[in-house]
This record gives sequence, C-alpha cells and structure tokens, in this order.
Amino acid sequence: MPKELGKLTALTGLDLSYNELTSVPAALGGLTALETLSLDDNKLTGVPKEFGRLKVGRCMLTLGNPR
Repeated sequence: MPKELGKLTALTGLDLSYNELTSVPAALGGLTALETLSLDDNKLTGVPKEFGRLKVGRCMLTLGNPR
C-alpha cells in the first residue's frame, strides 16, 4: 500500500477490507477527516499507535482478523 495514501487528508471514507493485509501504514493515522474505516477480513494482528489520533465517526471494523 503506498505511503502517499496518508497525504489524502480530506479523505472521509476508506475501505481496505478483503485485501489480506498484514499491516497498514502508520501514515494513515494522519487522515484526520476520516469518518469511516473498514479493515474487515485481513490478516492484521494490530494497528499502528498513530491510529489513536483518528476520530473515526463509525467503528473501525476488524472482524475476521487474527487475534
């Protein structure tokens, strides 16, 4: 996934479901306008600490990821 995605600061929705992702870039934590984020059915075991800056209006979905 390109790091440049983190430069889309006006982005309000992002769906990265069903991509078999094992990680997501910390730069996504800078998407301050993000209202919805979906990470369903990937291979994530966690998210970067930078995601704590997100004020996502809807739940960050992580169903189907390993625990």
